[in-house]
Amino acid sequence: FNTAFERLTDYTEAEVIGRHLSLLFPPASRAESLAKIEDALRGEYWETVEIPIQGKNGETRLALWNSANIYAEDGVTLLATIAQGVDITERKQTEQALQQSEKKFRYLVENALVGVYMTNVKGDILYVNDTALEIFGFNSAEELISGGAVVRYKDPKDRAFLIENIKQKGSVRDFEFKALTKTGETRDILLSAVLADNALTGMVLDITERKQAEAELARH
Repeated sequence: FNTAFERLTDYTEAEVIGRHLSLLFPPASRAESLAKIEDALRGEYWETVEIPIQGKNGETRLALWNSANIYAEDGVTLLATIAQGVDITERKQTEQALQQSEKKFRYLVENALVGVYMTNVKGDILYVNDTALEIFGFNSAEELISGGAVVRYKDPKDRAFLIENIKQKGSVRDFEFKALTKTGETRDILLSAVLADNALTGMVLDITERKQAEAELARH
């Protein structure tokens, strides 16, 4: 029972030597943990599994374990099982917090009232939300993605102009262009985007009705 284990559990070596291994496991997962130990004793190699450890003060920490058996020269007689564990409690908590954050972010993106998309610099669509699909008249992301980003621009020069500006500045805001829907209808689009890690992520807003209203107002 080495020094690292003493720090992990607050037990000293003298306090645990000779006592049953179940001392280290919280009651809720004790049977499962001991079953894994039994598997190792039957000759199975126990590698990188997560096992909760309960310290002297009752605190439970999560450790990443691996273990192997030590046999006598006959290769059959089991002499001991040696195990090592790394405390991953904080890492797991961070991962869980990140997963929750990603879940909330994905919910916001997927249910946003503006179109959200991601493309690479070449123009391949990597992601679109439902609002973007609705703007361009597609039924599924796969259907839109198969067409690529460039074909959504009525004038491909608009795409070239956008990419050139975003490469220089890193982002673009309120860029207006005319896009084609699945049926070939022209729509006025307002786009804002940012370039990061060779991916273009942005939002699109259909302003066709607004532009028409402005033109009608101007005529009056």
